Amino acid sequence: MNRNRTPLLIRAYLLICALLFLSTGAVAQAVPDPAGVWTPLEPRGIVFPDGFEPPEAFDAYAVDLNLLQVFLEGAPPEFSSAPPGGEPVIFIPVPGAALVEAAVVETQLMEPALAAQFPEIRTYLFRDPVGGA
Repeated sequence: MNRNRTPLLIRAYLLICALLFLSTGAVAQAVPDPAGVWTPLEPRGIVFPDGFEPPEAFDAYAVDLNLLQVFLEGAPPEFSSAPPGGEPVIFIPVPGAALVEAAVVETQLMEPALAAQFPEIRTYLFRDPVGGA
């Protein structure tokens, strides 16, 4: 695997994990992603690994990792002095909805020494841009 793409793949993985924890109180958007980060895929065309049983119904999206990286680089620290509601907003796919709007901030989950050892690994918090949860 290309070492230059590793941090990008880690960020994409963290984003996917964050999707699982996103507040379900966000309002679903019926419009396509205005930033072009996500592209809907036809689920019937997806090839799954041997032995993997996909769910009967699901939505699939491709992610433009370059656009996602540019977007995430603009996320302020979680406890910054940025005004409330000043975080960048991204549309992300979640189960049971098309795309939902989410504000994003960078949050520190690793111990400082470990974070210093792996500066390319970052974590993000996605929340309802209106309610903050």
